[in-house]
Amino acid sequence: MATWDESDNDSVDSNIYSGDEQGSISSAEDDQPNKFMIGADSGEEEEEKRIVKTATEKRFQEMTKWVGKVQMAMKNDDWAVVETEWDGLVKCVIKSKSLLEQNFPKFYASFLVELDDKINDTLSNKETMKAMKAKKAHFFNRIKLHFRKFYKEDKLTLDKMNQYRLDPDSFKEELEDDEDDKKKDKNVFRKTSSEENSDEEKSKKDKAKEPEEKPEEWTNEKIDKKVKQLLKERGTKTYSTGLVYEHIKTFRFLLSKLTNLARQLTLRFDIVNALFDTNFGTSHLNTNTWKKVYNEIVVILEALFDNPNLKLIETLQGEESDADKLNTTVYGHLLYSVERLHDEYIRSLQNTDSHSTDFVVRLSHERYMLILLQACGKYYQINSEFKQMAGIACRQLDCLYYKHETSTGGIEEPTLIETNDDEPEPEPEPEPVPEPEQKEQRESDEEHKEVVKEVEKDVELTPPKNVAIYINLREAVSNLTSLVYTHSQDEQKRRAMLQHVYHLALHDQYMYARDILLMTHLQEKIHQARVPDQIMFNRAMAQLGLAAFRMGRIEDTNNCLQDIILGGRDKAKELLAQGITRYQGEKNADQEKQERSRQIPYHMHINLDLIESVLLVSGMLLEIPYLTQYRFRDSKRKALSKHFRKSYDFYNERQYFTGPPENTKESILASAKAMEKGDWKTAHDTICALEIWKLTPHPESVLEIIGRLIKEQALRTYLFLYGPCYESIHVSHLASMFDLSETSAHAMVSSMIVSSELQASFDQPSGAIIFTSPNIQPLQYLALNFADKINFLLEGTDQNETRGGYERRWKGGEEGRSERQKEGFVRKERGERTERVDRGDRGDRGGDRGEKRSFNYGGLSARNIVTTSQERQFTRKKAGAGAGGRGRQNKN
Repeated sequence: MATWDESDNDSVDSNIYSGDEQGSISSAEDDQPNKFMIGADSGEEEEEKRIVKTATEKRFQEMTKWVGKVQMAMKNDDWAVVETEWDGLVKCVIKSKSLLEQNFPKFYASFLVELDDKINDTLSNKETMKAMKAKKAHFFNRIKLHFRKFYKEDKLTLDKMNQYRLDPDSFKEELEDDEDDKKKDKNVFRKTSSEENSDEEKSKKDKAKEPEEKPEEWTNEKIDKKVKQLLKERGTKTYSTGLVYEHIKTFRFLLSKLTNLARQLTLRFDIVNALFDTNFGTSHLNTNTWKKVYNEIVVILEALFDNPNLKLIETLQGEESDADKLNTTVYGHLLYSVERLHDEYIRSLQNTDSHSTDFVVRLSHERYMLILLQACGKYYQINSEFKQMAGIACRQLDCLYYKHETSTGGIEEPTLIETNDDEPEPEPEPEPVPEPEQKEQRESDEEHKEVVKEVEKDVELTPPKNVAIYINLREAVSNLTSLVYTHSQDEQKRRAMLQHVYHLALHDQYMYARDILLMTHLQEKIHQARVPDQIMFNRAMAQLGLAAFRMGRIEDTNNCLQDIILGGRDKAKELLAQGITRYQGEKNADQEKQERSRQIPYHMHINLDLIESVLLVSGMLLEIPYLTQYRFRDSKRKALSKHFRKSYDFYNERQYFTGPPENTKESILASAKAMEKGDWKTAHDTICALEIWKLTPHPESVLEIIGRLIKEQALRTYLFLYGPCYESIHVSHLASMFDLSETSAHAMVSSMIVSSELQASFDQPSGAIIFTSPNIQPLQYLALNFADKINFLLEGTDQNETRGGYERRWKGGEEGRSERQKEGFVRKERGERTERVDRGDRGDRGGDRGEKRSFNYGGLSARNIVTTSQERQFTRKKAGAGAGGRGRQNKN
């Protein structure tokens, strides 16, 4: 008779059920258990070991698994997992609803009360709620609402929870009794087979201990065979997250068994590839995993630097026959690994909340990434591999081109942003997630939770030794671009050139950056380039426009920025890859996913408010003098700045009530209106008081340039508006009115006189400006506009008549040709006078119409128009006189 061993209690099922929940064994087996157990055949042992379970027991066992998962997530305060596993438990409960009405499990009631208490305790703890992140708070609110809705709709569940709260001891006694009964029923079977089970357990333990007892059997050939076997499983359908972590553990174990350095480095490349494979279903690598990959690459690089005899071959691993090469050659893709590491870093910045401390901490890792890129470039430079060196240079430019230099010429480091923890974060409202997304999320979570992972500690980054970061930023960018120009492909050259232009414009070298861009003629063929290159071109043009504004070149600023802002703020975000805009019917899910992958990280953004403000100010300085000069002319004149003209017309004409400015755009438009009236001080004070100029690199110099430009353009506006009212004015008086030096005022007036914008002359002895143009009234300007329109109408009539003559010539046959001959004969006779009159009329219409007709008040143009029309009518009558026209014309 076999004896009972206490160690078998560990294998007893821990699930607790009532008497009806347990599996039943036939009465015959209960009466004569030993008769069938002793002396039984091996084939009958498998049948006797099976435990028969009822449907109730199976359902409750499934519920126990879900409850255990939820409790484990509750201990870790992982509310995202709690919410996911709770959905699975609810589905299981819905399937077992009929069984719960007959026999409600006690463990389920205690679990519901435990979950309710956990939610209430978390809500009552204000410090915990304040420290909770937005995403975590989102899942917490979801599970709170779903759980409360669940037990309020089910009266049976609510009654059992209330009973448990009133008398929890009775539930515990019943739970203990059920557990004892279950153990007794299972001991009937276990007492008869304990010896056989103990023998099997011993044999399994011996088999498990065999690899540990013989570690010396791991030879190089056996390790290579094992590695190849693991690499074959990579990329298959069964290659899941759990299998990847098993591979990494196996690689680590095999790495400890290797003694050759080249083989160790080759195996480390396999570990790096396996670590890259751990981001199943995620947008980027986990931070700790990224740090592990970084440290592995650093170890490989330092080993290659310390052992120059080792040769790195970035191809597939050699064959088994090349045993000597495997001991002295390292097989692995160093360039690919570093580029993939940099791509994962950029993805992590794209998918991290830019206003959180995690983003700032993640941004601090960019310095380590740059040091690693410098070390790789140094290694390739030692081995004279210039193609790989150019690829690393492109990655370094991605990290450097947008950075500002310090006062000493170094790289400006990002600073941590202080956050106010006293202010509570608002609770995010629960947003319903579609069922397909819940299903995919639940499946991915289940796959992750099948793998038992140890709690990982925060990994520290270890940068390469003897590598110093760049001291002179401008020199470093110039050298890197030169390297890419020499040893790279056309696409990389184009991107490096745009990054160089961006960097030069960022540091106020506008002329040099503009010359580089114009020499390449890239603006003519940029529409044929890749989308990332087009985004880089737009960013370079935006930075060029800002640089031109800081130099006071308002026309160049308007030309560079108007195409970016003209389509609106959303279109500007799309052009600069600083946000995603949704256009109905234009983008599908794949296109939107690709657009998200091309987004620029937040710390590299160009402020759109600054771009729009600069464009509006430059448009104001160009448009206001132009509008004043041609205020009585045709309204459909060419706009110098379309964005400003559109905004100003809406602000000035379409708004019924214009209140005080509330934002930056309205402040600029209000100052433009004041400038148009001649109040330059109000315009100057309003624009210089804006907070947007603090975003520029040197705000003091920028404000000084803006003030000077406003005074100069206000002077031009004043002369266009009130110049006809003066007979003469002294230059010193103008200089004092607009707070300018006499030299600047004299230069502005001289340029206006030379360009024929102002009809005046200088009196050198007195230093006065003598105005020669008369004071033209608005009615006279309207008459000039009317005369211009009549001239345009007559020109169109002549063109139509000429076109009709050709139609008659080709369509009318002989009659058309005869009429054409008659008309041509008359025109030949009277052509000299007609051409003379037309030539004089066209001479009056040429050039600047307003300036020439200002001397004669428009009368000369009207008289010429009447004469021309009479002569043309006379010519048409003579042309239609028939065959006797020649004789009558000669007689006259």
